[in-house]
Amino acid sequence: MAGYEAGIALTNSILHLPRKADYGRVGWCTYTDPEVASVGLNEKRARKEGIDYQIIEEFFVDNDRALAEGEGLGKIKLLLNPQGKLLGCQIIGSYAGELIHEWVVAMAGNVKLSTIAGAVHIYPTLSEISKRAAGQYFAGKIFSDTTKKILRFLFSLKGRACTPQS
Repeated sequence: MAGYEAGIALTNSILHLPRKADYGRVGWCTYTDPEVASVGLNEKRARKEGIDYQIIEEFFVDNDRALAEGEGLGKIKLLLNPQGKLLGCQIIGSYAGELIHEWVVAMAGNVKLSTIAGAVHIYPTLSEISKRAAGQYFAGKIFSDTTKKILRFLFSLKGRACTPQS
């Protein structure tokens, strides 16, 4: 934090380029057991500021590496606006301080959830939990009732399209 603030102070004083610190995109970690890490808004701040949000959670117990390491206790929680933009991320569990960095970069660079969900994460790693959490946002859209109806219709055409007409 000191290095970040010093860079802003130097830019302002020496280069005379006005910059302000953006604490909303600064991550933090408390090194307890389990670790707790966060970036952006949490639920309490979102409610206090009257921001509409949805939550996506993914649990360590569903991550193969966490289970192999005996570290199944923990979860990741994403706060998204109604359009699916990342508002914040909280992680509790082993190596939360390491796992949060993907989300710090996502917030700093306005990275879309589709980019994280589409990235090929190394298997088996704890960081796969981020890919699964991001992918959860799209699962509801992919497997919606409308999509199911369209697929049923398209599959019903298969029989007629594949049958030779005399």
